[in-house]
Amino acid sequence: MKGLSPPQIPLVNEYFDVMVTLAANPGNFTVQPYKDTEQLHEMMRDMQMQYNEQRYPHPAVDNVKEGRLYAALHHDGLWYRVCVSNVINDNMVSVYFCDYGDVSVMSLEMLQALTDQFKELPYQAIKAKLAGIRPKHSDWSVEDCLIFQELVVNREFVSIVMEKGPDILNPTSMTVGLRLIDTSQEEDVWIDELLVNQERAVKIT
Repeated sequence: MKGLSPPQIPLVNEYFDVMVTLAANPGNFTVQPYKDTEQLHEMMRDMQMQYNEQRYPHPAVDNVKEGRLYAALHHDGLWYRVCVSNVINDNMVSVYFCDYGDVSVMSLEMLQALTDQFKELPYQAIKAKLAGIRPKHSDWSVEDCLIFQELVVNREFVSIVMEKGPDILNPTSMTVGLRLIDTSQEEDVWIDELLVNQERAVKIT
């Protein structure tokens, strides 16, 4: 992602504490490095103060290019770091939220220049998949997806990095294969094993 450094991801077979921010299914979810949580919260707090108190000129449509970074006012009333993924027309753009992994369509009026102080923290959204399993049937069912989302979204996990490589859908970005471990209970729960035991997934041999 131009203009932002990548986050530090441990080596294969090392532990990686994460927060899951988004999940489509076990093969497609987004994590943040838990160690950077405090820095992210500080940056977000500073962004709200700066952009709510001082408005900059909206970017001219001629200057808005794919891959450029901006501060964006989301419909939840908060400012976020975004990267333009597509210029739809003279007024609308599709943006990627660099720290949370979601995408949105918004008008140019919602964008402001991202000042240098907010480019210091590496982007926080890391694309991930559960390593070592696949759907029991040809694809994940709607129920599988909903169950997985309930298990992981907005929760902290200890994970083990099993693999790192280019994303199949977008080879310019990376996906990490993780095993997620819920350590919040008396006995650790391995999410991949739970899905296998529920007959939603099978192990890849």
